[in-house]
Amino acid sequence: MDAIPNIEYDKLGKLQKLALFLIVIGPEAASEILRNFEDPDIELLVKEMSSFDIITCIPVRQYNLCQLP
Repeated sequence: MDAIPNIEYDKLGKLQKLALFLIVIGPEAASEILRNFEDPDIELLVKEMSSFDIITCIPVRQYNLCQLP
């Protein structure tokens, strides 16, 4: 199972691409980037981020624990 489903990147808008990028880089790095945005823009991005069905994996010791969104 892929962590990121088949997404047609060429059909995504700029906001969707940024939202997906923020998901991929993880919460710590994304929070650093989002500090440069105004609250209304952050709300739009978070809404867009929540629209992607992505499995998040958390490495624990030698195992990877994945959870569905």
